Amino acid sequence: MRPHALVVGGTGMLKPVSLYLAKQGYVVSVVARASERLNALAADEPAINPVQIDYHDIGAFAEKLREAVAKHGQLELAVVWIHRTAMPAYYAVAQFVGSQEKPGRYVHVLGSPTADPADSAMQEERRSRFAALRNVKYQEVILGWMVEDGKTRWLKQEEIANGVIYAVQHAETQQHVVGTVTPWEMRPPR
Repeated sequence: MRPHALVVGGTGMLKPVSLYLAKQGYVVSVVARASERLNALAADEPAINPVQIDYHDIGAFAEKLREAVAKHGQLELAVVWIHRTAMPAYYAVAQFVGSQEKPGRYVHVLGSPTADPADSAMQEERRSRFAALRNVKYQEVILGWMVEDGKTRWLKQEEIANGVIYAVQHAETQQHVVGTVTPWEMRPPR
């Protein structure tokens, strides 16, 4: 049986991550809301298991994950890009990753607001909740911005995907920042 990975948000900016994991021998359960892109990805790559669901519906989301695990086995790796509007979904995924005997990896992709110095209490709460989970090896990927010729800009899709793949390849790194998040005052305008 092939190892099982999960990519939440794997049809957009993380599509290259989904394809990379498939090429590494994983069955990749890809969570997305839009059926068109999800079905096109699954049609192009047989190792993709499409999971169409909105992670804001925690009950339905957890049930879809349960079905994927029943079909393809426990998640050895989860690459999770879930917006802060659905933080309970962070932990819904974690219950399906690894086991106490053989922890799985949880690569948490987070936007630049996660690095806001004013948000340190929320950052510590999230990290401590994951640290308490014995089935998960937790790793953060923080998406920052680029500085070029003294000007800042947001990351491009390729930079995001490459940064996440780098983190997947380097399991020993607890936190990987793609681009930079300092100085905070230099964040590009939204």
